[in-house]
Amino acid sequence: MDKKTKQALKGISVVGDRVLVLPEKPEEKTKGGIILVEAAQEKRFEIAEVLVKGSGEYADQVEVGQKVYYNSFARHDLPKGDLTLGIVDGEDLRLSFD
Repeated sequence: MDKKTKQALKGISVVGDRVLVLPEKPEEKTKGGIILVEAAQEKRFEIAEVLVKGSGEYADQVEVGQKVYYNSFARHDLPKGDLTLGIVDGEDLRLSFD
């Protein structure tokens, strides 16, 4: 986690069975160099890093720093400076990995 992200998290705590995530940016180019328009980048599921977690049945199953795979429609965006963080309900997490 970089300094800018740590600064954005100052004073934030998550309530209930939720996690605060930093979504990964979608690829803007294919391996062949084709530039993808925004509509082609959207996916039903996304990957993000867990930054802060609440307590609850599902949130307790992940650790801060882990990557999670979740339903992108379940994320509520939280703009913090020039970062866009996401709040995801624990029940919308599909899997976690390092």
